[in-house]
Amino acid sequence: MVKLGPYEAKLKEAIENKDPDHSAGFDISIHRFDDTNLGTAFLNPHCERWEGINHLRLYMFGYTVLVKTDRRPMPIVFRPLRMEKGKPLHIGVRKFKGGPEHRLMLKMVRD
Repeated sequence: MVKLGPYEAKLKEAIENKDPDHSAGFDISIHRFDDTNLGTAFLNPHCERWEGINHLRLYMFGYTVLVKTDRRPMPIVFRPLRMEKGKPLHIGVRKFKGGPEHRLMLKMVRD
């Protein structure tokens, strides 16, 4: 279970309205794993930090969604992929093999 504190209700509202509320601290970027054979593989959502900025990571069918839950600006590395209303959606590509998710899945299978 992920606890988002004061961001939980704001994120729920942003999802229901299909409109990320950037003023509440939400910036969203989407990445696809380079391995398209992942199918319906899911991992639990979790909170993580990039450049000290708080994020929520969600996994969906070979994609990851990174939601910034912080008032500070989104790290520069993710800004070109930020979802913006009225603009084309840009999706980044992440290496799967050898990456943290791959290592975690291998560990889960071994355990």
